[in-house]
Amino acid sequence: MNDAAIAVLRRKFQCFFAQQNDYRIFVGVPLVKPTRWDEVFAIEADALAGKDLRTYRVAEVRSWIVTYSGTDEIVDGENLFAPLPDGISTILSSALPVPQFLDADLKFGRAMVEIQFGKSSTHPENPVYYSTSFTNLTKHKIRCNSFGAYRKTMNGFNLFTVTNTLFSNSQFEEWYGIRRGGWIEPGETVCDQSNYGRDCIWVYHCETDSNIKFHTGKRCPKLGFFSRLLEPFRR
Repeated sequence: MNDAAIAVLRRKFQCFFAQQNDYRIFVGVPLVKPTRWDEVFAIEADALAGKDLRTYRVAEVRSWIVTYSGTDEIVDGENLFAPLPDGISTILSSALPVPQFLDADLKFGRAMVEIQFGKSSTHPENPVYYSTSFTNLTKHKIRCNSFGAYRKTMNGFNLFTVTNTLFSNSQFEEWYGIRRGGWIEPGETVCDQSNYGRDCIWVYHCETDSNIKFHTGKRCPKLGFFSRLLEPFRR
């Protein structure tokens, strides 16, 4: 890797270790021609630190995986090979029912939750990715029971996710860095720093601690012309 690529990878590892989400990070070893995975737990200067004082220079890492600690789903990675670490998988599908909702429902929900999109701290060089923050505007605790990307058609809202299913409450907890059963306190903001997916509306099916159920959502930012050309090549 050249110096620029090393700097990008170092910053990415630093960002994942610094976030409040609990991530697991693995590197392929031996570094030159990896055949197995070793978990690392910190970044110290220019090296990743594993168990038993094992260290791996970022500049020499070729294969790596970042996963959520609770669901073991892959968040990011490069040059993956089999077998993956035990229990690690791609994004999990669910059998959750898809609720029915209208524009008016989302408008009502936006008075309860503020959704904002921004630059991804884990992929600042890649415009396909963005951060998604979720702020509780109510005086009650709220939680997201399911969520997903939708596209609006003449017949209503159609689900549009990589799994063709809704994402679950446990996935919301992992991706947005929440514990305590997924409950978001009044005024609290939670954030997914590694969101992606364009030309869609992110919709969240929620409830308050007083058992009021509601839907909220917002259209994600549009890509520019050159970014749209790059989208099929995203990692």
